[in-house]
Amino acid sequence: MHRGPGFMVHAGSGEPQSLWDAAQRYKAEGRSVVIVAGARYGMGSSRDWAAKGAALLGVRAVLASSFERTHRWNLIGMGILPLRLPHDQAPETLELRLGDVPTVQAEPAMVSPRCDVPASLRRADGFSGTFDTSVAIEHMPRSNCCAPVTCFR
Repeated sequence: MHRGPGFMVHAGSGEPQSLWDAAQRYKAEGRSVVIVAGARYGMGSSRDWAAKGAALLGVRAVLASSFERTHRWNLIGMGILPLRLPHDQAPETLELRLGDVPTVQAEPAMVSPRCDVPASLRRADGFSGTFDTSVAIEHMPRSNCCAPVTCFR
């Protein structure tokens, strides 16, 4: 199977799949998708469509070192929670491997601008680690973007 752009490895099984097939599989399993990204997430993309595409694929949170401002607001508008990684963490320092599963606990009533949100990383070998992220929202929009969200995996 081709393993280039448009394909990913399913975290539960290790099977390579198209992004759409994996998104449908996660949905059938009752699991949301978390993106782990580097600095300036969303820079240069067709930002409104990039946020819509992520939402259609079941993304509920993005853990990133930093966000491009407009894309961050587009994510919020699509119900995706933007979370900043701690300053001492980056995708490279997390040393993500196939089968690792990030989890974010964000109770809607507890989400406020720049608040801390606990995240964890469960490794395929069973090891787990936790760290705090911060909500990359400066002020809450009129409609609570996070209302239907309680847990992302």
